Parts: sequence; structure tokens; C-alpha cells
Amino acid sequence: MNFPNGNQDDGWTNSLNLGFTFNFYGTNYSSVRFTSNGLISFAPLTSSFRSNEDIPYDNEPNEFIAAFWDDLTGKNQGGYFYQQDGDRFIVQFNDIQKYYSASAGGPSGHYTFQVAIEANGKIKIYYKEMIGATDEATVGIENEDGSIGMEVAYNASYPQSDQFALQFMLEPEWISSDDLGGGRLYNGNGANVELSFDAADLAEGTYSMDVVISSNAPDKSVIVVPVTMTVYDPTPVELASFAARSEKGKVILTWTTATETNNKGFQIEKRIGDAESDWKSVGFVEGKGTTSKPANYTFNDVAEQRNGGKMVYRLKQIDFGGTFSYSDIVEVEASPVKFSLEQNYPNPFNPATKIEFSLPEKSDVRLSVYNSLGEKVITLVNEIKESGRHSVEWNAGNAEDGLPSGIYIYRIEANSINGNGGFIQAKKMLLLK
Repeated sequence: MNFPNGNQDDGWTNSLNLGFTFNFYGTNYSSVRFTSNGLISFAPLTSSFRSNEDIPYDNEPNEFIAAFWDDLTGKNQGGYFYQQDGDRFIVQFNDIQKYYSASAGGPSGHYTFQVAIEANGKIKIYYKEMIGATDEATVGIENEDGSIGMEVAYNASYPQSDQFALQFMLEPEWISSDDLGGGRLYNGNGANVELSFDAADLAEGTYSMDVVISSNAPDKSVIVVPVTMTVYDPTPVELASFAARSEKGKVILTWTTATETNNKGFQIEKRIGDAESDWKSVGFVEGKGTTSKPANYTFNDVAEQRNGGKMVYRLKQIDFGGTFSYSDIVEVEASPVKFSLEQNYPNPFNPATKIEFSLPEKSDVRLSVYNSLGEKVITLVNEIKESGRHSVEWNAGNAEDGLPSGIYIYRIEANSINGNGGFIQAKKMLLLK
């Protein structure tokens, strides 16, 4: 894009619609501007502000995001881009240069970075490629009058590397108190102050905040009480993986934990039906107690669906205090333990029916249909099939000149490709028009 004010060396935009309302230092904004020199501003601009300053800075500019505030230029290469993308507004500085640097003179370098302003209150800066001097810029944010700012870097090497990201976000108000109103406390007396803590949606870590108490005591007009809250995940087990596979007549469950705390063990539960009441316990595996090392577990279960069918498993992790939680479920198709050919369905049929068969191992399969005179009507399957349950549909209406009503015979011949025997079987079915 070309800047409507100034040029590609020292330019700035007019107001650009964010597409949402963004709260920045307590003020809601619906538009933004940016300059060629790595500044994004919520206030109207009168200059490109080529010279970076320390933050906070009470003179103009204010109300800004300094993604990489320096004397930059897109006059010789690269360019500037912006896009409104739903709940994000993106500004990209693409392969631009520094106009002058103490080490290289000017213009020089290759700088590509992007600023994403999100409706959820987050500001994300992505530094893709920063080739050249990176120790002459300002990175940070500042409020509307320059009295408050958060400086990440000022004339110091930043970012530390390419493919680097920086995020600013408003910390949730995790501490609150009832309105205590006014009143007087005499010397030697006290009053209870009740604070409420809310850790919902907070990531693990330590959070700090100050409770500021105003006083008319001549020697201490303000009392600052530091408050610290540590948030941790009480989940006793971090489950890294959980999988199931089927072999002849059994199901093998495997799972891995990354860490365990106070872990008594795992109750293995299985469901064959669809109702929640169909869950039943099929075994228990002891845990590792408390460990920060990965642990691997295995459990073998009997495949109750003897000739194929779906089974569902889950883990019930139980700690030594009796607290428990469930894992996500895994599904597995039980491998058949023998060859079989099922009766077609529907039967009688017109014009289509379904034929199912089961293979305990990979086999060369031929499935054909014959009329009552023993003449072949059609071959439905003639290929190698994996072990498991298979289904094929036959539509008698697709035959040339149609087929008359009557009894038909479908015959399967399956031979294990591993030389473990074979299977031949035939069944009757009735086409009824």
C-alpha cells in the first residue's frame, strides 16, 4: 500500500476500521492507524515519528503499540500491508529496511514483522525475519497521555532471534473485595478486609497484585499490601497418549503418562452398547504414585465381539484420596477369530441386498453370485482384503435385461495370503419382484 500522508520512507495512514471494539488501557477503540516506522496508534497521527523514544514518553506520540519503532523505510524494497480478518486486525511490515544504522550506514537490512490486534484483548507481534541492526528500536506499549507504559526494549538488542513472538494482554481481575465504604479506625483498633480470588481461565503460574490502602496517618498516607496467588493444575496425571488395537481374540490397550502425582492407578472400562449404563469395569492397573518421568502402560482385554464389531474403552484414573477423572474414549473394531459368511440382508430382497463376511487375517477373496442352474451371474469381490469385517452390496436391478425372481446362491472362497488355510461357504438368497 501507499501511505496517504507522507511517503514510503516517512508515511502514516488515516483511520482504519478494526471491525470490533478493542480495549486499550481502559479505553475502547474501533479504529487504528500506523506509520512506516513500526508504530501502530489508536490516536490520530500528525507525523511518522521517525525517532524512537523511551517508554513512557509524555510527548507525542501516545496511545500506541511500538512493534519495532525505528527509522524504517519501504522506499527501496518491501512494503506495508493491513487486513481486517474477522476478530483480528493485522498490520504487516514486509522486507523493509532501516533508513540508517550506526553499523551499516543506510539504508540496509531486511525486516519482516507483523502485528495482530485481537478482539479478545490480546496484541501479538510476530517477528519473522530481522536481518540487520536490532539494537536501535523501541518495543512496547503506552497509554493515552504517556504516563503509563510497558517497555520491552529501548535501544537494546530485540528480538533475540528470527521466528520470535511477543504478546501483550490484559491480566484478568483475579482479586476483588466488597465495598468497605468509609469509616475511622482509631489507634490500636483493626478491621477485617475480605478479598475474593478467582483463578478461572488463568494459566498456571504466580500472579502478583497490590492492595492499596489510603490513610490519613501523617507518617504513612498510603499502605501497600502485596498479594500473591499461585495457580497450579490439580490434575494428578497428565495423559500423553491412549490407543487401542485389535488382534486375534483380544484388544490391546496402551497409554503413556507424562507426569503423575498421587496416582493410585487406572480402572479400565469398556462399553459395547451405546448407552452410558453399558460401561463396565474389565480390569485395574496400578499407577506410579508420583513421578515426573514418562510411564508406559499396557492392558489386554478379551474381545467379546467374537467375530468383529466395535468396542469402546476409557480409563478411570483414581488418586489415593479417591478422586477420579475419565480419559477420552478410544474405539476399536474387534478382529474376527474365524472366517464367516453372513446371511444377506434384507432377504427376500428387491432389487438390492447386502452381504457381509469376516476375515481373521489378510486373504485373497472371491465372492460370486450364481443362479439356480449353477450359472455365474456376477463376481462381487475378486481381490486381496485386510482382516476384519467387510460388506458388499449387490443390486440385481443393474444386471443386463434384469434378473427374474427366484433363488440365487452367493459363494465365498477366501485363502490366507500367509498360508494359514482357507474358507469356502455358500448361502441362498431370494430375489422377489
